[in-house]
Amino acid sequence: MKVFKLDDVYSKLEIPCGKHADEVIITDDKVFIVERTDRAKLEDIRKLIETINCIMGNERLQSELLRRSSIKGITMIVIIHSPRRIDSEVIDKLRCDVSNLNRSLRGRGVSVRISRRASCYEDLRVIVSH
Repeated sequence: MKVFKLDDVYSKLEIPCGKHADEVIITDDKVFIVERTDRAKLEDIRKLIETINCIMGNERLQSELLRRSSIKGITMIVIIHSPRRIDSEVIDKLRCDVSNLNRSLRGRGVSVRISRRASCYEDLRVIVSH
């Protein structure tokens, strides 16, 4: 398992992608995209989706994060790491955006899923280890 702070990765690669999630955790066949926040907002959803779009559209970023030649077979899992309950409006927006993203990624061998909320580091560790 590898953990990447996206501010550092984007800076190192000089990637001009705008808003992005806080970190990416890589396991053998999964990419966990984590947004840490005190209270989940619609802006946090935009950051998660923008991060996926940036990874899918930037081969240098794919290579840096995944250390493999192809992204096929990868499952991307978005996680909101927040101690508070997530409002239904935010969850609905996330479901809608992930559904649209999966439609656009059809045929590319990549799927995107939503994980349950991680309210603490132990929750996050359990989600990533399964």
